Amino acid sequence: MRNPSRHRNSRAFATITAIFLIPVVAAALLALTYQFQAQARRTQSVQTEAQLRQLLHAGAVEAVRRIAAAPPAVEAAGDADPPYAVPLPKSLKGAGVKFKFQRHGAAVTAHIEATLNEHRRGQVLRFEKKGERYEVVDAAIVPNE
Repeated sequence: MRNPSRHRNSRAFATITAIFLIPVVAAALLALTYQFQAQARRTQSVQTEAQLRQLLHAGAVEAVRRIAAAPPAVEAAGDADPPYAVPLPKSLKGAGVKFKFQRHGAAVTAHIEATLNEHRRGQVLRFEKKGERYEVVDAAIVPNE
């Protein structure tokens, strides 16, 4: 014959165990949610950084093209001159690339700035005249501010 008191104790133990497991499961789900959110932010950040690097590359290519096509205009560039804008496809909404030349003795520096929505990155290319043309002698990414 079954002992009714033992059956009641067993059921009470199972109920208490289930009640204590609810917060443990909730905490585990909360931790997983935070992990997924952090991973999503990292993925978005990596995508944005990659796009900004591509935009800086486009600016560098355009600066090299511009200095090769019109060295006298670049040599006469001053601080008051407006920056050159790099034409971008319409699919890059919220993106922009511009650059400006500055003359430093025999060297010319191109300051390139890429923007994507609220994110910004910069790059500096330094050119020196070799014969009749300019060559890139240094390139540096501008640290984030």
